[in-house]
Amino acid sequence: MFEFFSRFFHGKPNDGPITIALPDPLTMIYGTYFRVESGDDPTPDELRSEIVSWLVQLNEPLGPALTAWVEKGLLSILVSRGEEAPPAPISLLQAMGMGAEEERRFKEATHVAIFSSPDRLQPPRFGLWAAWTAARAIADSRSGVVIDVALPRLLNDLPMHEEFPDDFRVVMSKQIVVPFSRDRRGLCWMTTKGMSKFGLPELEIVDVPPNLPDSLVPVINGVASILVEMSMTNFGDEADSEAEAERSFSFGPEIRINTAQIAEAFGEQPVPPEEGVRGWSTIRLEYRPGRRGQESFLRLVPPSHFNHKGGVWLNSLLVDLLGVKREILVVADDDEVMAKAHAQALETLPDFKRRFQEGPELGQQYFVKHGFSRDDSEYHEFMWVVVKTWTGNRIQGILANDPRHRIDLRSGQAVTLTDADVFDWLLTLPDGTHEGGFTNIAAAAQGHEEVPNDDDE
Repeated sequence: MFEFFSRFFHGKPNDGPITIALPDPLTMIYGTYFRVESGDDPTPDELRSEIVSWLVQLNEPLGPALTAWVEKGLLSILVSRGEEAPPAPISLLQAMGMGAEEERRFKEATHVAIFSSPDRLQPPRFGLWAAWTAARAIADSRSGVVIDVALPRLLNDLPMHEEFPDDFRVVMSKQIVVPFSRDRRGLCWMTTKGMSKFGLPELEIVDVPPNLPDSLVPVINGVASILVEMSMTNFGDEADSEAEAERSFSFGPEIRINTAQIAEAFGEQPVPPEEGVRGWSTIRLEYRPGRRGQESFLRLVPPSHFNHKGGVWLNSLLVDLLGVKREILVVADDDEVMAKAHAQALETLPDFKRRFQEGPELGQQYFVKHGFSRDDSEYHEFMWVVVKTWTGNRIQGILANDPRHRIDLRSGQAVTLTDADVFDWLLTLPDGTHEGGFTNIAAAAQGHEEVPNDDDE
């Protein structure tokens, strides 16, 4: 109903440039959990002195500029004992990838210090750098751990030149995270956390096939980096930095993204696309303002000229940008090694099915291989299907390969199979290893590449 009235009063969504209001200034907040072995509670003035002493190790112009910022009183410090501070979201911190050392420091902490600073949405983002470096300074001097409150995430220690570059360059992949969740249909919702530090809505992609979230993380970071750069470019120097203001900038609704922009989002040098890879693509954005008290989102959707949605478009996007495409393998249909591999797959299929139905663990991807019939031949085209749901003997999945002969099928397209249709199975694990894939192992033994791939038998 809300979306209907939004369309009624404002016209079709995304039929013109998107305009986003940008609050200026913002308040940047970082914190440090640390342990005090004995003695009195540290005061804000004591921590401020430690921060100024720590900043001298940063090169010019970052170190001196931030020292002057702190000495002007533009950094606020609040110190609390652990039991007096608001409870930390431990389960969320763990879900955001809290490492063993970070978790140890967090659990052993007796105090928490919160550092906040006003910040304008234009370079060099002194407020962001001041709050961040202050938190890192106290973490270093008191064996603590830094929390990025906007995510929330405990930050691993990085080499100084990576964490605090001399040129004030903000690396997007260090400022946001891209978690995802899986719904009852077996599809994923990907969203960013951290765009609030730039006054922007979070980004999201819906109905993502379960095998694509990892591949799409660089794309989302690239889009975030583009939007942040555009928003900061729209800010001039005429506003009073001490006054509250609300500005806006317009963009899109379609933007072009290339591999150089993705590399920039990770602080890396761009590498020319491989031969045959276009290296750029177009993405359309839909602005979805949140209701009162809810977050607003910019949703990544297919451009207006693209006639397919969901997994088909996302696979095409990755092919355009990164050349993520699996080749067809040709294997003789009377191959004895392949027949034995197929028999092994069927023998172990019940256990594979049970594991999926008990609930896939985070980062696991379940595939089945099926031989799709060909009208022009007695042969079948064997391709991998990523499993979305498996109810009874009915498998709902998404095609993970681009066919050679079945031109009516495309990678990312939804398909439905039964247990009897399965030729092989494959489980990929978060550490990059895999289980199953017996027919691919057999193909590799005969000089073909290994998982995941397709066999045309």
